[in-house]
Order: sequence, then C-alpha cells, then structure tokens
Amino acid sequence: MWKLYNMGFIFRTTSVTIAFDFVSGASAEVEEFILSKDIQSRLIAQCDALFISHRHGDHNELWITEQFLASGKPVVSPPQVWECEPIHEKITHLKKSHIRFKNFP
Repeated sequence: MWKLYNMGFIFRTTSVTIAFDFVSGASAEVEEFILSKDIQSRLIAQCDALFISHRHGDHNELWITEQFLASGKPVVSPPQVWECEPIHEKITHLKKSHIRFKNFP
C-alpha cells in the first residue's frame, strides 16, 4: 500500500494493482504534494484500475481518468462523478444496494 501524500492510495496484491482517489495533488495547493505528469503516467502504467470514492476535486481528476480509460483500464465511481460530462458513460458506476451480513448489525 502506498499513500500518495494527497487523498490517494495505491494498493498492490499478487494479482492486481488498484488506485483509489488518485489525483495529482494540485488541489491541496502545496507544491511538495503535486505529482508531475511523468510520475502520474508512470503510476497509471503500474495500475490495473482506478476507483473514485466521490466527486470532490481532491478525489478525482479528469486527466487521470482519461488516461486510465485510454489505456483500456476500468474506472469505477459513484454515478455523480462527471454526470454531465461525455466521459460519464465510459465509467463503471456503482449502484446503491443494501446488504445485510450475517451477525452484523
């Protein structure tokens, strides 16, 4: 697991690498947190999928999403992420559901 010093994380298992809320860090307005396009591209190349937790700009960036999709890698997000943008239909959207687990309140 890697923390990207902004809102993002990258998790690697033996079979898959998933980026969560991977952004450049520019929204933090702290120069030291900003990842260059080169580093972003290198990280995208290492990942198999992108998961976006919600629509706030510090949790998703259009350029990064476009790079994942252009590489044929899935992007998963709630339906509110870029709901008025053409890219919206290329993203896999999570559906709300209620699952009751056994022995869990």
